[in-house]
Amino acid sequence: AGELGNLAFTGVEADPQTLATIARIGFQSPATVDATIRGWHHGRVRATRSTRARQLLTELTPVILRAIGRQPDPDATFLRFEAFVAALPAGIELSDAITLCPTESGRTAVAEGRVQGAVRDGLGRHRRRRRRRRPARGG
Repeated sequence: AGELGNLAFTGVEADPQTLATIARIGFQSPATVDATIRGWHHGRVRATRSTRARQLLTELTPVILRAIGRQPDPDATFLRFEAFVAALPAGIELSDAITLCPTESGRTAVAEGRVQGAVRDGLGRHRRRRRRRRPARGG
């Protein structure tokens, strides 16, 4: 158990200690949060299908839950975050999407559920940097 408490999402059924931890963080519907994150750990969305993505998800989950738990309505914020994760393309892992938010305000937007704009902005900057680094074609 970490500093937040027990957070175990790899089982088939909800862990009672995990549900208690999620409730303590501030969620009114810990079972919904638990079921969603367990689904991510079982690769039910494209962005969490690789082993590496699930390992990173394990590391990021306490940070994500803590940040979302500080919002005025953690459950609504989590549902927006869930929609964001479900919409990520297969080539973009959750950790990459969060990392692409280059500023603290971008990462805060992710935590607040304003993730689509923050990640879209981050992806745009990332693509522009990659284009600038590519060598010119031809002679």
